Amino acid sequence: MERSSKKGGRVIPNAVGAWLAFYLQRTGGKMHRVTLVVLLLLFFLGAHAVEHKHEVVPEKNAEFKMPKSEEIKDLKRKALAGGKVEALRLAAWYMKFPEGSNSFEFWSLIAAENGSDVGQYNVAMLYLRKPDADIWGARARYWLGKAAKQGNVDAAREIARSKNESSR
Repeated sequence: MERSSKKGGRVIPNAVGAWLAFYLQRTGGKMHRVTLVVLLLLFFLGAHAVEHKHEVVPEKNAEFKMPKSEEIKDLKRKALAGGKVEALRLAAWYMKFPEGSNSFEFWSLIAAENGSDVGQYNVAMLYLRKPDADIWGARARYWLGKAAKQGNVDAAREIARSKNESSR
């Protein structure tokens, strides 16, 4: 069972703090808006057994609601049929699993393929952290470009940042 601490009446998994520390260390202390949304999703995932919350994610102002366990099968069906928001909800649900078809990366990729700019950005950021920069960097740029074309500000910012780094 995962250890957790209480803060403000909510259960906060220690994994969230560990992930945040790792992320801030890797990015030099910079945090993107979508990363903040992911952290909030992790926070609410930890509090999932306590209560369900509604959050707004930058997906064309679609209302985001953490799924209940009995909704997962239906969400999978809808996501695999092309649902953007359903795939993002599954990605949030499966953040706690490291690999396989029940993983954050898998469902983020489904959301990206379904046209979600948030899913495209999330996949790009995941790919940028993979070890083989030549292969994964190209795919990350592809997904960042698609997300930026849809108006994703964080993706456009990441493209500009990488162009600045490569011109140095």
